[in-house]
Amino acid sequence: MGRGVVVKRSKVLETLRELGATQKTVAVGVIGDAAGEQHKDSEVTVAQVAQWNHYGTERIPARPFLTIALTQHSDELKKLQTRLANGLVQGKLTLDQALGLLGEAAVGMVKKTIADGVPPPNAPSTVASKGSDKPLINFGQLRSSISSSVRDGGHNV
Repeated sequence: MGRGVVVKRSKVLETLRELGATQKTVAVGVIGDAAGEQHKDSEVTVAQVAQWNHYGTERIPARPFLTIALTQHSDELKKLQTRLANGLVQGKLTLDQALGLLGEAAVGMVKKTIADGVPPPNAPSTVASKGSDKPLINFGQLRSSISSSVRDGGHNV
C-alpha cells in the first residue's frame, strides 16, 4: 500500500503559522482597472453594468452570474482547494500562488457560466434591439472584464 503524502510535522506547523499570520483573500469579478472602464456605447462603467445585471434593477432582472458560477462549481472548487492546500503544506506552492490559481479557476468558471447563458432569457424587446437572446453578452466586454486578484487583509473587495 502506498505511503501517500508524507509531510514532516515541523513543515506543517511552519505552514500553519504562516497562514495564521497572513490574512489574504482572493477577489473574483469585475475588479481593478476593468471596473472603471467605460462600457461600450454607454456613459456607465463596466462595474456598474456588472452590478446591475448581477443584482437586478427595476428594469433589469437579476442574473447573478458570480453566485451561479461559484455555486454550480462548488464541488470542483473544493477539490481544487484541497489540492492547493496539499501543495502549500508540501512546500510546492506559496499562499499567493495557491490563491492565484484558485482565482484563475474561478474566473474561468464565471466566464463559462456567462457564455453558457444566465437565466432569465432576454426580453423580446432586448432581443430585437440587441439581435441576440443571450443575456449578459452584447459586446463581450463584461465577460472579458472578469478577473481575480490576491489581496492582503480582510474582505476589502
